[in-house]
Amino acid sequence: MVLRRWMGVLVMACGVALAGCGDDDDAGATDAAAGDGGALGDAGLDARVNMVDAGPGLTWVVPTHDYGNIAQGGMTGFGWMLRNDGPVTTGAITVALAGPDATEFNFPNMNCAGMTLAPGAMCFQPVRFGPQLGRSPGMRMAFLDASASPGGTARATATGTALAPPILAWVPNAASFGQQALASSSSPMTFTLTNQSSTVTVTALTFVTVGNIAEFPEDVVANQCVGNQSLAPGASCVMRRHFTPTSLGQHLAGVQCNGTTPSGTVTVALSLSGEGI
Repeated sequence: MVLRRWMGVLVMACGVALAGCGDDDDAGATDAAAGDGGALGDAGLDARVNMVDAGPGLTWVVPTHDYGNIAQGGMTGFGWMLRNDGPVTTGAITVALAGPDATEFNFPNMNCAGMTLAPGAMCFQPVRFGPQLGRSPGMRMAFLDASASPGGTARATATGTALAPPILAWVPNAASFGQQALASSSSPMTFTLTNQSSTVTVTALTFVTVGNIAEFPEDVVANQCVGNQSLAPGASCVMRRHFTPTSLGQHLAGVQCNGTTPSGTVTVALSLSGEGI
């Protein structure tokens, strides 16, 4: 510490009068500076050392990302990259979501949490955007925060637009029956048609079939979806079909449901596939 103090004083003295650094005439001034400003020399050097050690630290490689338009009830993802731009290894990293719509963004896993990053190293942190049902459609925004000590803090901005959910939905909306021997029947699969609106009744349902629908006969079931029926808000009906191939090869078919609402016609499609062997 004493040696470093004198080095700091000599540096300051040289800065004032470089030519006189070795002159006896300036020795007194140098001694005075050491006596009056020794503490300043210590603090200045410590501050410089700490400044170099801290460095710029954590940085999100992509500071902003827009997830685009996603229907409420749906979900999409994006992989964020966190990099250590500082000169020293970070401490254990924490990551968190904040902001007005943070609940509509989530971590499928916490890849970066708890990690330490060497200088120049990166970690991959996935974040999903899943706009929730029940809220008004529109813009959503959240902040992705990372911090470590050493390492500092970094913030990225995530945005997305929540669209109103489709009123009608098949669950599932597609099915593959796989391979099936000719003239035999697969196990049946059940498809549920739901009115996802909380306020709108869908009336005058019609069902239009396309493709090789004869290879996918329909079974009679309770609460079966039939033409000209209505679905109240939140109500549903079911359709059950199996695969009975009559020829070899791939078979594709579909069932399109159309309904009427006060604002117009709504449509949703169901896709079916299977292979005859």
